Amino acid sequence: MGDLISIIIPVYNSAQYIEECIKSVLEQTYKCFEALLIDDGSDDGSREICEDICKKDERFIIIRQEHIGVSAARNRGLEKAKGQYLFFLDSDDVIHPRLLEELHLLLKKKKAGMAAVTHCGRGDSVFEKPAGWQREVFGEKRYIYLKMEEAIDYLLYGNREAMLYIMGGKLIRREAVQSVRFDERLVNGEDTLFIYQVIAGGAAVSVLCCDWYYHREHGKGISKNFTVSTCQSRYDAYCCIRECEIKNSRMSKAVLCEKAILNAMIKWYRIGKSKHDDKLMNYVKELVRIEKKTEVYIRDNWFEKLELYLLFYCYPIYQPFYVICSWLISYPRIKERLRNVKHKMKKT
Repeated sequence: MGDLISIIIPVYNSAQYIEECIKSVLEQTYKCFEALLIDDGSDDGSREICEDICKKDERFIIIRQEHIGVSAARNRGLEKAKGQYLFFLDSDDVIHPRLLEELHLLLKKKKAGMAAVTHCGRGDSVFEKPAGWQREVFGEKRYIYLKMEEAIDYLLYGNREAMLYIMGGKLIRREAVQSVRFDERLVNGEDTLFIYQVIAGGAAVSVLCCDWYYHREHGKGISKNFTVSTCQSRYDAYCCIRECEIKNSRMSKAVLCEKAILNAMIKWYRIGKSKHDDKLMNYVKELVRIEKKTEVYIRDNWFEKLELYLLFYCYPIYQPFYVICSWLISYPRIKERLRNVKHKMKKT
C-alpha cells in the first residue's frame, strides 16, 4: 500500500457527466485512493449514480448535504478526507489514467507542497480521448518547478500553462492545507483564493505539462455567468489576495494583483457593453471609483488606466486600440508557432 490520496469530487446535478468522471478515476494506475463524492443536493439522478458505484467499490464514499454550494462541498470533503494527499476533481471532468501516479511521483521528487497539471478543455461534447492519452505511449513530459513567489506570479497572471487559478487537477499535501478552507461566501473566485492561500503559506508548486486533465468548458458553469454577483465575488477574492500581499510587504505582488483586478474590470465592462447590461457596466464604473482610492492604483498601472479611460469615454477609439494591443500581445506566440512549423518541415 502506498500513500493514501483523497479525491474530493463535489457533485451537483452532474448526471450527464458523472459516470465518465468516475470511470476515469477507476482507470487510475495509482490504486491507493479514496474518492469522496460530495452530493450537494442533486435532484437529477446524480445521487443514485454515486450510490450505485459506492455499492460496487468501497473506495468510493458518498457524503450528502443540502444544496449550499461547491465551496461548502469541498470543505466537507476536506473535513472527511483521510489521505496524506488531497486531489481535487470536478464532477464533469475526466483525468488521464496515469495522472494520480505522475502527480504523486512529482511531489515526492520535487518535495513541493502542490502539484498541478495543464488542462485540455474541449467544450461540453462527448469525451474522446486525445491521441496522447494512450496508456503505453506518453510522449515527452515536461515539468515546471515554481517557488512560492513564482507560483503567485503564475496565479495572478492567469498563466494557462500552469492553470493555477482552477481547482481541478491539483494534488496537495495535507500539511500544506492545514486550516485553509474555501470561502463559502464567494460564488466565484473561491478556488483562486484557496490556491493562493495554500501557496502563500509557503507551498512550492510542480506543474506536469501534459494535457492530462479534460476540463469541460460549457455555459453551465458559474464562471461563465458574468453578473454583478459573480463579478463582485471575484473582485472580493482578488482584493483579499491584494491585501494579504500588502500585509506581507510584497508590494510588487500587490501591484500585480491590482493589474489583474483592472484587467478583469475591463473584461467585465466589455461583456456588459456587448450584452447591453447597464447594471453590470455601472457596477464596474463604481469599482473603478473605489480602486482609484487604493494605495496600489497609483503605481505602474498607466496602461490599464488608459485602457479604462478609452473604454468608458472614447469607445470608438477603444475598439481599434484593443485590436492592435491584442495583436501585439499574440504576435510573439504566433511567431514562435511559425518557427516550430518551419523546423518540423525541414526535418521531414
